[in-house]
Amino acid sequence: MPIHHPDQIDQFLARSFARNAAEWVRAEARTALGLAADLVEIPPRLTGGITKADGIPDIPKLRTLRAAWQTVAERPGWTVEWETKRLVIGENTLPVRVTVASPAALCAALRPGGVGRSDWHGAVGRIARIARHFALEAGPGKSQSDPVDDLVRILKSSDSLWPKDFSAEEESRLIALTDWLLAHPGSGLFVRAIPVEGVDTKWLERHLAVTSGLWGLVREVRTGLPAPAKNDFIREAGLRSPSAYVHVRHAAVWTGDPEVDAKVPLEHIAAHEPAADTVIIIENAQTGLSVTAPAGIPIILAMGGSVTDLQAVPWLTGKRILYFGDLDTHGLNILALCRRTFPRTENLLMDCETFRHWEHLAVPEPSPFPTVPDGLTESERELFKALSASDHGRLEQERIPLDAINAAIEQALRR
Repeated sequence: MPIHHPDQIDQFLARSFARNAAEWVRAEARTALGLAADLVEIPPRLTGGITKADGIPDIPKLRTLRAAWQTVAERPGWTVEWETKRLVIGENTLPVRVTVASPAALCAALRPGGVGRSDWHGAVGRIARIARHFALEAGPGKSQSDPVDDLVRILKSSDSLWPKDFSAEEESRLIALTDWLLAHPGSGLFVRAIPVEGVDTKWLERHLAVTSGLWGLVREVRTGLPAPAKNDFIREAGLRSPSAYVHVRHAAVWTGDPEVDAKVPLEHIAAHEPAADTVIIIENAQTGLSVTAPAGIPIILAMGGSVTDLQAVPWLTGKRILYFGDLDTHGLNILALCRRTFPRTENLLMDCETFRHWEHLAVPEPSPFPTVPDGLTESERELFKALSASDHGRLEQERIPLDAINAAIEQALRR
């Protein structure tokens, strides 16, 4: 078997670190906390070897390999074992095995993924500090899983495990903020008003995943309440969010003026239900402002993927919703999102017949949605597949004449 070049051993060890780092750091942190942990052992790597049976080796290549190994033999963090072999060309001392004593030693030797020895020890210390601070090492409490293991998962998934990515100062802010939120569960404050030095709206936006994860973990251990989804963190933590505004035409029930289109706070929409049984949602704002529809029927404009925010409006669940978006794969995905939120959603003009009629106005879709989304009807799935297969799979809704759109709305309202 030929001798491996040091670069090949480096690549193997780097891949091993990428696969196992979370388990290795978890084991060392658990040991530091006095908890049971699996033994971390990095198997020695064989570099290969040349024997007399191999015949006369490629002498220049052999000399190049030996020189490469000699340059890394004294690398901190690993040990290279050598053996003297008698070949046809005489005795030669060659590398046969590389041994790395520990993950910290591996980090010292290679800095895999930019993680050096200090980052390794910093991550172990971080897990231990946070676990001790919130008494996570005491066990699951009212949680069903192991809190220390969950902590490692949260830190790793939010890129907050290594000090190179998440500094000691950020760690201190995270702990202080979590302490404050747990002590003030219904504060009703905006994020900017939280009295924790260094924490503001932008800080929380950058570190929302680790903050919501840690807060949810500690709350779950202490109370048994399940950790919330990241998007629900602000509400679950008792904080106040800036009002979300929805652009609505025929907004009389909220503004008092039937002729006005307005940006209405989402909570205001939720508080006042219109009499109409139908609500129209149109993606393109100019199209929505131009169509003809009875003044009592609200027309919600330009929601995009944020259409799911409308789930905060309970009365919409009981309404018939007519949705009109672009005839492309992303438009159909938004339609599916809307229907998964509001089962009574129907499409307007989002079918193969409409696409074929106006296909000469279609353009290529730059980045089609990758898979058929859940929530489409059979005819909508057929359109999705046709659009995905087309070189011109994007028919923007404003390309369709207003007369055709108005006729479709009138017909739908008669049904």
